[in-house]
Order: sequence, then C-alpha cells, then structure tokens
Amino acid sequence: MSKVACLFPIAIRELSPQVLGAFTREYGHETSVEFVLNPEVPDAIKRDPSYDIAITNPEYGALLVEDGLVAPQDHRAFLRAPLAFACLGQNSADIPDDADAAREFLQTATGTLGYTGAGTSGARLAALLTKLGLAERWAGRLVALPGGGPASALRAGDVDFAALPLTNFALETDFAVQAICPDHLDVHIDLSLVITRTAGDAARDLAAFLTDPAQDAQMARAGGLRYVLE
Repeated sequence: MSKVACLFPIAIRELSPQVLGAFTREYGHETSVEFVLNPEVPDAIKRDPSYDIAITNPEYGALLVEDGLVAPQDHRAFLRAPLAFACLGQNSADIPDDADAAREFLQTATGTLGYTGAGTSGARLAALLTKLGLAERWAGRLVALPGGGPASALRAGDVDFAALPLTNFALETDFAVQAICPDHLDVHIDLSLVITRTAGDAARDLAAFLTDPAQDAQMARAGGLRYVLE
C-alpha cells in the first residue's frame, strides 16, 4: 500500500475527508494531507519536494510548471468555488446565487465580516467591494484573520459574518449562507491540481479520482463546480 502526500488549500478542508476516504476505500492507498493558504503552496513545495499532489489556484500551479517542479501535462483543473457569505444558523434549501443577492447583502448587512487576510478569498472580497462601490461602507467592520480564522471566529461569536469559498460552508451544519456570488462577478476561487515530478502511480490514481466526472455530484454538494482550465 502506498501513501500519497497531499498539500491542499484550506478552501477544501471540509470536503477533503470525504473524498480522500472514498479514494482509500476504492484504491487501497493511504493519504496524508497538510492544509495551507493558496499563495503558500509554491514555496511549500519548493521547501519540501516530497509532496505528491497539490491543489491551489491556477496561477500558482502555473508557477510550479515554470519552475520545473510539475510537468505541463500534470497541471489540470479541479474545482471552482464561489465566494459566499454566511452567519451562524442553518442553511435554507434555496440560497440566492445572483449578483443582486450579493449586492443586497453587502448593502444592508450590519456587524462585522471576517475574511482571510492573506488568502485568495480575501483578495476577491476586496475586489468585489471595490467593484460594487461598497468599500467605504465596510470600512472598520472588516476583520482580517489567518487561514481558518473566519470560520472559527464566526463560531466563537467574534464576528457576525464570514466571507469564504462556498466549499468552507456547504458541508457544515452550523453556517447559514446568506449569498453566493455568481460567476459573472468574477470573484470565484478557481482551484487546479498538480502532480509533482517525484510522484508515483498512487498519486496519479488520486489525481484521476479527484478529477473523475463520477465525483462531480459530490463536489457540487460540497460547494464546488467543475470548470475548464485556460
């Protein structure tokens, strides 16, 4: 039995146990996983080339190809996670995912909004507030937090809302998603998968499993949709 060393973003921490568990049951390979912020992935792999598979934003996957750590054919699309806003509570069956709902939330919500200060989703939030002309409205109420911090702060009552990839909310039972940003707002968080040059056959099995269309329905339930890597 082989073990696959994975480096994943915090954006998919909630869905990872399910998919990795299913992979182990089907293929018999064990996995180990470390979670970091997307921008941290390239340097982490440069420091420790023992990772077999990494998931990160496409621009960081491309950097790993440029640096020779990943072959071009081993960089592929994984998931697109919309930026979403949530508070404590229970999800409804019908969560608005249109621009009007996102705009209304940001125009009317009171209280504090936690976000990942050094993460991709934090940059997307800043871009959205600027695009909608609402940066001034939220001045003084945005709380920058480390990776994993927004969800923890929301549970602790330290912030009123959190802005994160939908994949951090969809499988949780204590978050009520208030709005999901649609694709055309261009603030989604794209994730791609890379297989390092030192990876073995077990890692390729995992890459095939994670990108298999048979997993699409489970990925959608977890808040992620497939997309085409350009």
